[in-house]
Parts: sequence; structure tokens; C-alpha cells
Amino acid sequence: MESHNERIIEVELEIYGREIVIIGVYGPTDDSQMQDKDEFFECLNATVEKINRRKEIILTGDLNGRTGRRANDTVIGSFGEDCLNDNGERIIELCELQNLRVLNGFYRHKDIHKFTWTQETRRLRSIIDYVVMKQKTSIRVKDVRVKRGPECGSDHRLLLARLECPWNGCKSMDQGSKGLGKGLYRGKGKKSISWICYKNKAVRELYQRRLDQQLTDFMFDSVEDIYTHIKQCMQQAALEVLGEKNEENRKYKYNLTEVTLQEIKIRKCCMKNG
Repeated sequence: MESHNERIIEVELEIYGREIVIIGVYGPTDDSQMQDKDEFFECLNATVEKINRRKEIILTGDLNGRTGRRANDTVIGSFGEDCLNDNGERIIELCELQNLRVLNGFYRHKDIHKFTWTQETRRLRSIIDYVVMKQKTSIRVKDVRVKRGPECGSDHRLLLARLECPWNGCKSMDQGSKGLGKGLYRGKGKKSISWICYKNKAVRELYQRRLDQQLTDFMFDSVEDIYTHIKQCMQQAALEVLGEKNEENRKYKYNLTEVTLQEIKIRKCCMKNG
């Protein structure tokens, strides 16, 4: 993780074999001094520009700009709002320069699922929080919309992007499940996990329950420690539910102290039918 200044933070992850750089931003308001806005967008442009071309980019946060909408446009799409301001023009200029696109405007939604900032007392609303990605990306964007349920004492709404990252060019997440196992359980001395049963809904639900049990409350000092803890929880839950793969005879071994006989029967049934 790297902090460029008080408004821009960057973290790099590896997800399903892809190197993804996530940039979190908090832009100056449209009423800020021109110098402050110039410095922010210059730093943001330099941050994006130095990222290796093979890496994916997810730029997200409160950019405090209103980008409007355009029909048949590769940058902002036709389902945004009508208003365009100075910060919005700067965002568009950045996207055009770095071949990015603002995803909010490419998905048709009702207004309550479109506006990211609202002030009910003055009846004001706008789209100023964005998810921005490359125009040409191997990540499949399924949807970008506002979720009104979560509340955290803010006048901003939760903006949710639904993304799919197929493993090694697979067409769906199910086809990429073997690659998922390799991503979770790699390295010297690590045993492979059998992902043959993961397509079964009951097994996926069981994995989710075990993962929820593993992800108990924890406190760490750094993002690296949090990442390591989450990774270990995912590995342990997958090992308990799916079992280890024996490379010699292709049979699967289970720890009877960690799983029930009923769960083993489910997996064996999946293997027989799969």
C-alpha cells in the first residue's frame, strides 16, 4: 500500500492471477481553489500513468465532480446525470488521456440507484462518487449501482460495482474454480485443494459458513497483516470443506475431526456425478 498524499492512496492486489491496482481518491470540491484542483489531478494523472500497462486499474472514491452524460461515448456513457462541472471536465480529460472510462454512466438504473450524494433537507442530489476502469479490460463489469440500505452517518450512498474476474481467460467463474484453488494454495510445501465439488450449491454454502466462522473479529496494524489473515482464513475454510487432493492416486483425504460424515457424503456424491 502506498499513500501519495492525503487525497490519493494506492494498493496492489493479485486476484485470480491478475495484478490489480486499486486507487482510492478524495478529490477537492468544485469550489476549491484552482491551484488545489490542478495539483490533485496532476498527481492523480501521474499515479495512473506510472502503472504498468499489463496491470488492471480500479480508480474509485469521491472525486467531487459531475461528469454529465453523452450518447455513444466511450468515457462517460449515456445514463449519468445532466449536470457537468469543472471537476467533471477534468475527470473526463483524465480518462481520455489514460484510456479510462467512468462506469457509473453505462448502466441504466432508477434515480435512487444512480445518485451517490443526497441532501434531503435541501432536495439536492448528484453523482460525485465513481468507479473508473480501463476501457479495455479483462475484468467483466456486471453492474454499477447505488445501494441505499447501508447507513454510516454520511450523506453519501454506498456505490457497489459487481465485477467478474475469470481465471486465465475462462468464460465463467465456475470454469475458473480450479484456478481459484491454485491462487489460494500455492507455494512450496502447499498441497492442492480439490475444487471439483465447488460447483455444487450446497458445497459453496458450506464453504461460506466455514469462512464466516474463520473470519472472526481481529485487529492488525497494517494492510499486509489483514491481507495475510484473510488469505489464511480462505485457505483453511477451503481445506476443511473441499479436502486435499492426493496427486499420487487422485483420491481425496479428509480430516474427520474437522468435517462431518454428512459433509463428506455430499462431496463424494459431487465427485461421482462430476
